[in-house]
Amino acid sequence: MKINDEILPLSKDLLDALEQCPQSPKYHAEGNVLNHNKLVLRMFQENQDLFYLSEEDKTVLYWASMLHDIGKPLVTEWKENRWSAQGHEMAGVHIARNFLLSRPEISHEVRRKILDIVRWHFVPFRFMKQNRPDSDFMKMYFVSDLRLIGVFSVFDFFGRVCIDKEDSVKRIHTFVDEKLPFLESIFGSWQEINQLFLNWNPKQKNVFYSAIETGRFDFVEKLLKKEFKEESDFVSKVTLIVGLPESGKTQFLNTHFGKITRIDLKDFDLDTAQEHHTHFYIQRRLVEFKYHLKVMVKHYPELIIDGNNTNLEIRKGITEILKGLGCEVEALVLEPFQNYRVLYGLNPISDSEKEYRNFMYPHPFEFHTMRFGVLTPKAGIG
Repeated sequence: MKINDEILPLSKDLLDALEQCPQSPKYHAEGNVLNHNKLVLRMFQENQDLFYLSEEDKTVLYWASMLHDIGKPLVTEWKENRWSAQGHEMAGVHIARNFLLSRPEISHEVRRKILDIVRWHFVPFRFMKQNRPDSDFMKMYFVSDLRLIGVFSVFDFFGRVCIDKEDSVKRIHTFVDEKLPFLESIFGSWQEINQLFLNWNPKQKNVFYSAIETGRFDFVEKLLKKEFKEESDFVSKVTLIVGLPESGKTQFLNTHFGKITRIDLKDFDLDTAQEHHTHFYIQRRLVEFKYHLKVMVKHYPELIIDGNNTNLEIRKGITEILKGLGCEVEALVLEPFQNYRVLYGLNPISDSEKEYRNFMYPHPFEFHTMRFGVLTPKAGIG
């Protein structure tokens, strides 16, 4: 089947990769990934007015229609007598991000929402099919805007030809019409949660994020309904750099933050995960680093911690130390940009490209505040 009605505004490299990527006829009888993306885009264009969508929502869904399966050419393989694209969601994030970074008219807020759909578009169908407990849905509710992901899933499943389409669409509608209203009745909307978080002081944000991480959703519900009045004083503001090695971070920091005292994680062997970085080794280094930070935050009202911080254990360990020391913690996420012509390159790939492919945004409530910079020849803070 060849579908010519839609011309997608992607590069020839990306279009060719999608068109050459096969799919299982059982679940995608429409043919290759490009055909599927065109059908999803058509479903969005024809049915978007059936939902309560802002103009920003429509922009997000438009780009998500084209980019949600962009990772399939990287992972698709013939397995157990059928085509399989296991892991294509995460595999597509770095390709989609790189494409979106080449379009400066797309803001970071819109870019993150698009990438969240690329990363999590399987959640409504798979969670419903697997009959996941409410706690799993609740944890995802604080990771991204599930309402928007649910709406996209409707377009995604109507944009395919498959044998179990009726059952699949029924599950998606149950998610959108029943599960989402249930979650919103408990916690409020995604926009309301973010607005509350924005207005809280760092101490309140610490309690909220800790409750999410530990799955104490009854307590989360109480926090969202509680009126906080107390103020909290913090001894120092610390900006934690989140980015990749050899990506231009040092030059960026010298240009924008040259006068602020900087701590380099390389001096503590915490810059990035190495082969010798066992859990025990990391925890031991973090204990030593904590004593250094105790001294620094007493003497400097503002600090920068420079490093890659893509290793989750290291980053969370540092963040917890800073929060425990009474610091206001900001993340400066430096998004890397590469030429997306080479992003479909297969094995062997370099260590830096592996890190690039695995680079993910921090949890939206992990830090007190987050800012974003794009590492391009004309780098700036967004």
